[in-house]
Amino acid sequence: MNIEDDIAFLYPVNDEWMGLLLADEPLIERDSIELLNNVSNITPMMHIYNADDHGWGFKVFNEGKMIAEFDCIYGTLDEEPMIRHNDLKPEVFQLFKLNEEHSSELVELLANAEVSHELVEKFKTRLGIEEFSWMSYSYMIQEYMNMIEED
Repeated sequence: MNIEDDIAFLYPVNDEWMGLLLADEPLIERDSIELLNNVSNITPMMHIYNADDHGWGFKVFNEGKMIAEFDCIYGTLDEEPMIRHNDLKPEVFQLFKLNEEHSSELVELLANAEVSHELVEKFKTRLGIEEFSWMSYSYMIQEYMNMIEED
C-alpha cells in the first residue's frame, strides 16, 4: 500500500476538535464529498480550506448532505474579491457545540464581513481551532515520509 494513495488522515486538532485531512484538499472529487456525506450521518462535519493568498472557506455537512457553505475570495486577475455564502444560520454552528449566542455572533460576523485576511483568523478563534492554521494533508504526508526515512 502506498501512503500517497490514502485519501485522509485523522488527527486531534485540540481537546474539542478532530481533524480529517483529505488528499482532495479543495474538495472537488466525488469520493471526498461522498466520504463527508457518509461520515456526517454519524457526526456533523466541517470542511475548511485556506488557500493562502487566494481565499478560504468552509462547507458544513450533516445527516448525509451539505447544509451550509461560505467562501471568502481575495481576488485574482480573473476574479474580483468577494464573499459568498448560503444557509448560514446559528443552528449550523450549534451542531459543533457552540452556544446560541456564540453561534449568532459567528453568523453575524460572516454574513456582514468584508474580504480580509484577518477574517479567517477571527473565524478559527471563535470556533476554538487556532491550531488548525498549519495542518494540511500535504504536510502530514511529508511528516509521515520523514518519519519513515528516519527509522
